[in-house]
Amino acid sequence: MLRPPRTLWRLYLMDLLRLVSLTAGVLVTVIAFAGAVKPISDGVLDAADAVKYILLAIPPMLAYALPFAGGFASTLVYHRMATDLEATAAYASGVSHRSLLAPALGLALGCAGCLVALNEQVIPRFLERMQRLVTTDVGRLIAQRVERGEGVAFKGVMLHADQVQRVAPAPGTGVLDQLLLTGFAAVLHENNEPNREVAAQRAKVWLVEGEGPSEEQGVTRLIVKLENVTVVLPDRGLVAAAEINDLSWTVPNAFRDNVKFLTSDQMSVLHEHPERMNWIESRRQTLLYTLAERRTMELMTAQSGQDHLLRMVDGRGHPVEIV
Repeated sequence: MLRPPRTLWRLYLMDLLRLVSLTAGVLVTVIAFAGAVKPISDGVLDAADAVKYILLAIPPMLAYALPFAGGFASTLVYHRMATDLEATAAYASGVSHRSLLAPALGLALGCAGCLVALNEQVIPRFLERMQRLVTTDVGRLIAQRVERGEGVAFKGVMLHADQVQRVAPAPGTGVLDQLLLTGFAAVLHENNEPNREVAAQRAKVWLVEGEGPSEEQGVTRLIVKLENVTVVLPDRGLVAAAEINDLSWTVPNAFRDNVKFLTSDQMSVLHEHPERMNWIESRRQTLLYTLAERRTMELMTAQSGQDHLLRMVDGRGHPVEIV
């Protein structure tokens, strides 16, 4: 029985690993740099953050580069082996085609294992860290958008201002960041329908860490104190004007609403508790309220009787009849 061609395996595997490393390194660097072009051009990242962003993008880009690098390296190695007549010499020595393909098969299994680890554990974590660089600093996000003359959209509100100034908050107050806005305007909407417009000459914005369970870390609350404020309702026009008024909004943790930021362990937990996703919990509550309203109407109709009168008792014990 012939011994396995360990020398050939070792040499071919070394060539494969060298070419895979070289090809994957070039590809991930190019792709990571290309992925950072838009945040840099939008002014979201400064020079230091851009370098960090590119370095963080390298592991996720391996999911695209490794398959191509493996196929490219195998093609070059086995093409060289055929053109140098190494394959013919190996066949003449009794080495089968299957034995010569063993290094490529081992490389394929190794790449498959790396891809599984990347997709299940590594990539979600690095994607989250990349996204935090461009979105988690809500104060910087608002300041950059205002300086470029753009609006800032959060869930249920659209903000705009003419000028912005970031001010360091006083220590010990629990305020994460503080902004001074001039020419402030906001549109509050619900179900994609605007329900209130607010304008103010000046606005002071405090960003504080919102309250919530441990799995909802990252929630930020915006508290806005307005001066010389005007409020307009779509159906009633100008309805209020005051010297000072306060508004507040909650910016939810976006990393809990996108499955690409979740590892396989977190996905398995999410399968049992889908309400941990903010948008699922919102729709669940809407469904509960709708079903409760329908059930209440059915009970009221059943209790009204033939005279179509619903007899109830108020909080003071007085009888109330509803037609």
